[in-house]
Amino acid sequence: MQSATDVSGNTAPNGYPSGTFTYAYDANGNMVTDNSKGMTGSTGITYNILNLPQAISAKGVTYTYSADGEKLRRAVTVGSATTYTDYIDGIEYDGSAGAETITFIQTEEGRILPTGSTYNYEYNLADHLGDTRITFDTETGVARVQQQDDYMPFGMDISTPPVGNPQNYYLYNKKEWQTSLGLYDYGARFYDPVVPRWTTVDPLAENYFPISEYSYAADNPIRFIDPSGMTFVDPFGLEAQYEQDVNTNKSTVDNILANMNLSDDQKAAFQKFSEGLGDILDELKSLSNSDVVYNVQKAPDVGPTSEGGLGYNFNTKEVTIFIVAGMHLGLSGHEFKHAYQYEKGQVSLRDDNSPGALDDIGDETAAYNRQSMLDNASNYFNGKVHPYTDADIRAKGLSVNPPAYQDLPPGAIDINSPAGKALRQKTIEAGRNGQKVHEAYKGWEKDYAKGVKQSQ
Repeated sequence: MQSATDVSGNTAPNGYPSGTFTYAYDANGNMVTDNSKGMTGSTGITYNILNLPQAISAKGVTYTYSADGEKLRRAVTVGSATTYTDYIDGIEYDGSAGAETITFIQTEEGRILPTGSTYNYEYNLADHLGDTRITFDTETGVARVQQQDDYMPFGMDISTPPVGNPQNYYLYNKKEWQTSLGLYDYGARFYDPVVPRWTTVDPLAENYFPISEYSYAADNPIRFIDPSGMTFVDPFGLEAQYEQDVNTNKSTVDNILANMNLSDDQKAAFQKFSEGLGDILDELKSLSNSDVVYNVQKAPDVGPTSEGGLGYNFNTKEVTIFIVAGMHLGLSGHEFKHAYQYEKGQVSLRDDNSPGALDDIGDETAAYNRQSMLDNASNYFNGKVHPYTDADIRAKGLSVNPPAYQDLPPGAIDINSPAGKALRQKTIEAGRNGQKVHEAYKGWEKDYAKGVKQSQ
């Protein structure tokens, strides 16, 4: 981003200032100029060898770090007076040189504040993203609100009083707000919640090549957080838990194969189980490396995806994998299998949640076989593994109300099949005629753009 303009004329202290402001960067992609915050000139911000901000001369701010990038000290000079903040293993000291005193001690629940010869315990209430919302204490014997913080989706603070004394600056994602700079310190990078952008390039940018190196949490702050400034994660941990469970199972199975005396049938069954678990890990890696954003969410309490499923957001162009928190491993495997089928052009997603043009009974059979593999591991000890057939899945569909899977055609239908080619042509025509698309498949945006180009 080279410049930004706010034409609102709003002079409120929160938000972007009215007018046009410019940005500049050094050879490493580090932002050195941000005129909207008064950090001007080609050396408005200077960086150390780790691309961490070291000095902001216009603000009188300097930082000191350890060799591995841990922040140790912040110095702020106003006029001839310099105050220091020292960070030592969760204990924060503030004051002038040689006269620093303990301001607070961080705890898992909040912080401990010295009050004379005693200490006052403060506690934080956080939202689902870990943002500090309410800070309270019990010094008087009852709960007493000391500070309340509210945020715009990307983290801009829009709080109203009360404000703590001393004020709690560990706010959005529980990261420290740098009052002099108007930035959050995430450790590996600093973040501006107003723009919203990081000030430096993602140190792990090669893992997220479809996403801008400066965007926060894949531009989806309601769903993801970035604990360190290097990688965004699902705060519910649904995807991470699934991958961890699969890895644990594979280690167990491989250990059985290596160390237990198995019959030939058992050995063949466990070998197949190990290969299947390996396939899951490969599929998860494929989803992670895709140019499609797969957004893993806790399933809603009601609605068509309340028991898990896939959906497509035509506004954000993301595939949502709905997982029921706490459900058994097989059901998670079922939905992740469908996500991989979307990645490979084997299923499509409609905005009314009805079966897509690429869906066939074989897709559902494969998902149920993945679910059965994960939920019925005891069968492998017996050497008895009986995968579902398409007929089994149609019969299973009759047991629910209303019946499911009865109208799914036989496979295999994918993006290269006649039905897939017809769907692609329909998308191209929608682009040519400026019509809304109601069915998504891997690569539909390119086909739509092709149609738009043909109309020009």
